[in-house]
Amino acid sequence: MPRVIESYEEFVHRHGGDLTNIGHNLWILPDGASVRNSALGLDPHLIEPPTDEQARLNARRQYHAAKSDYFGESFAKLKSALQGEGPRFNWDVKKLGPPPDGRDRMDAGQREDEGVAALRLLMEMTHQHHMAIADLDRRLNSLPRVQAERLHNEAKQREDREWELTTLRRSQSIAAQVQALDI
Repeated sequence: MPRVIESYEEFVHRHGGDLTNIGHNLWILPDGASVRNSALGLDPHLIEPPTDEQARLNARRQYHAAKSDYFGESFAKLKSALQGEGPRFNWDVKKLGPPPDGRDRMDAGQREDEGVAALRLLMEMTHQHHMAIADLDRRLNSLPRVQAERLHNEAKQREDREWELTTLRRSQSIAAQVQALDI
């Protein structure tokens, strides 16, 4: 079978094209594929999405959580800049897409409607990723393995509570007996 060589750009495009940083030298794509950059400056390590469904859903959740965090932080920074309470906001076209009004710098000197359109766009982008996270959480929670783990953890918590109550009752009983002896 012939070996197919894929370029970095082809790999990124095939997996959704939107690299998002989730840690030191680690980037994730919408479908859960990832790219690990070498600290030594070597070629990046291209990693296909996990084949395990739970791991793949968790990877996709990481992507949406990172995007949601970025858009939420951008919203807060832009709002602060528009209110004159923070530095000028530079719209990062690579990460945020084109600005709604065509401007890539925003501050308190703008007309209110221009800033509001950008804030709405950021709020909508954040909301879209929150909805994706909620959908992925529902899908994760419906996996048999996750349900079994949850049931096991709930049973363990019940056992722990029962043990704590038993220990507390024994301590109280012993304290009562000691107190009765002091009379």
